Amino acid sequence: MRKAIIGIILFAAGCSAGAPPGQTESSAGMPLIETVEQSDLTITHLGTELQEDTMLIHFLAENNQGHTVASDDYQFQWPSYIRDSEDVTYEVKDTSFSHSSIMGQDLGADAIGMTIEAGPLPADKKARLEIPFYMIPSVYDSGYTFEVADDTSQLRTGDIALRQIEAAQASISFTIDDDHPDADSAGTGYVFTRMLDGETIYPIFRSVEQRPEGTHITADFSMPFTYPETFVVERTAADLPEWRFSMVVPIEEEDEG
Repeated sequence: MRKAIIGIILFAAGCSAGAPPGQTESSAGMPLIETVEQSDLTITHLGTELQEDTMLIHFLAENNQGHTVASDDYQFQWPSYIRDSEDVTYEVKDTSFSHSSIMGQDLGADAIGMTIEAGPLPADKKARLEIPFYMIPSVYDSGYTFEVADDTSQLRTGDIALRQIEAAQASISFTIDDDHPDADSAGTGYVFTRMLDGETIYPIFRSVEQRPEGTHITADFSMPFTYPETFVVERTAADLPEWRFSMVVPIEEEDEG
């Protein structure tokens, strides 16, 4: 199993990276957004530490299926500047991650701690920080893995779901739901393979049918299935999705209610 490393990239966003679609650019009355979830990953704000001249803003990225967060699974693109609810801007000086612990919390293989260092120190410690960022799931660069048992009817991995799964002997059929924004674009297709003893096995026959309920795929293989079986769906002619988020976190912990 690969060691857990997450790619972290800064993008020159400044204040213009601002509010997500449907929200005003005004910083007044920012609602707290301390947790976001996409695909198999949940990101939670753990707290903010004030040091001599900088803030350390801590996050936990955790796989909500309990799977190991492996090398280069996700790339995070953080802004070069963030702002608070008083329209004060702060420079993002550094970003780092931890595999062992963060804010006194031990981390398992399914989680990574992330820290943003920003400054200067805020004058108003009751203000809230708005932090926009992008996440790219590099974990799916080589395809989406599905483990199928003999009674499996539906599965989801990331932004691809298989439903109406029917498998018997050496044949499998299913309807694919793809949440990628280019899923319906001309040229977007899918390669479906079977993993057997570490080798990639291509079907000897495959059919793709467009039905009202979605894209229906049937694939036949030369050797009978021995469950659980591992299959991989690879999207063609489309880049990995790029998910945008905007978190709003307190500088100081706020009383509930």
